[in-house]
Amino acid sequence: MLCNSKTTVFIRRNVFFAIAVLLLLCIPEYSGALADDNGGDVNSDGQSGAADAAIILRLANDANTSKNAVADVTQSGTVDGTDARVLLHYATGQIPSLDSLAEKLQNGLCDESLFDQFSYTGVEESTGEYYRSNSVSITITQYQFQKQVNEHNRLITCYVADIYIQSIDSFRTALSSGAYRGKYQLVLDMAIEHNAFVAISGDFYNSSLHSGPVCRNGVWYRQEENDEFDLCVLGYDGVLSTYLAGTYELDDIVAQNPYQVWCFGPALISEDGLPESYNSTSALKREHPRSAIGSDGPGHYVFLLADGRRPTYSSGFNFEGLSEFFLALGCTAAYNLDGGRTAVMATQDGLVSIPIEPQRPVSDILYIAAP
Repeated sequence: MLCNSKTTVFIRRNVFFAIAVLLLLCIPEYSGALADDNGGDVNSDGQSGAADAAIILRLANDANTSKNAVADVTQSGTVDGTDARVLLHYATGQIPSLDSLAEKLQNGLCDESLFDQFSYTGVEESTGEYYRSNSVSITITQYQFQKQVNEHNRLITCYVADIYIQSIDSFRTALSSGAYRGKYQLVLDMAIEHNAFVAISGDFYNSSLHSGPVCRNGVWYRQEENDEFDLCVLGYDGVLSTYLAGTYELDDIVAQNPYQVWCFGPALISEDGLPESYNSTSALKREHPRSAIGSDGPGHYVFLLADGRRPTYSSGFNFEGLSEFFLALGCTAAYNLDGGRTAVMATQDGLVSIPIEPQRPVSDILYIAAP
């Protein structure tokens, strides 16, 4: 099932936690944890837990409650449903310390409402499926479905890595053989070399058919204009942005002091949230293996890998279908990277996707690792 809107998710979360709070109030051992932190004990009974969460949830967003420093367990300056959910997690032992959590949320990329995407009591992982720590959360899901394309039913198989990170240092790129214009390597070999939780092929900056700017991990390797390719820029603030060809000045991009810059494309979502318009040329309408990235805000990213060119397993995406899929995932920005035999998703433990053989060695990857 694809993501619902943020509003629907917010409502469902608060309804769920309201019910959960009421249930936990009936269980003595889950009533709360000792109030050894600087917040949460709203009813002054010496504990911070489910009873306090119930009070906060009832009074959330009330102006007087928002001034209550004890109720503001995330120390964000606002008391809302997130504070209630944090207390519920604290009461059930999923958060060891309210103070340390508040510090992490204040300094992290993700909105505080996403705190429950992470694990605060140790690493949780299952090879090729998910990884969660207090700073990185990745869930890899296979999607397989039928889609009508040009009056024909197509089978599409793709892999989505749903990624949350608290530090931009966890989002990295790597150049093949560790050097600009180094000897090409397979995506899997690079993923293993860099201990990647998940990795996908990049924009193949060193292709003989390719030119344009190259900035990786804050280092500029090439400041070259290219009026034919859309750009994708990732800032140190975690914001992913796209720029249509011919609508930007490279000097302005350089002045932003970007963390990553990719030059390939196209951009997949327009400023009004709709799929970009693509002309009717056969190359753009065809389905192919695709590698792409999306985001709906700082700290939350999607790596997408669509296998293709095998009708009984997966035809791949055309750009219109790729745009629609990112929108269904809730992304507000998305960008196509190099595809075809280049398109591969892997972890340090092995391949995730089933790429076309023989695989094409690449010049670069995008990957997620420990900060």
